[in-house]
Amino acid sequence: DFMVSEEDSKPYVLEINAVPGLKRYSLMPKAAELAGIVYEDMIEDILYAALDNNAE
Repeated sequence: DFMVSEEDSKPYVLEINAVPGLKRYSLMPKAAELAGIVYEDMIEDILYAALDNNAE
């Protein structure tokens, strides 16, 4: 997240989120949808990837 200073119009970082939002209206599901991936498939892909990584 960032804000833009009213005084000099410079952007300032407020925080960096390492975990993307996964609610249907969050940016990651919207980006997935633009790539042709439906929400349920995106969640399933994330879960299977996590299981695969932990199986090693």
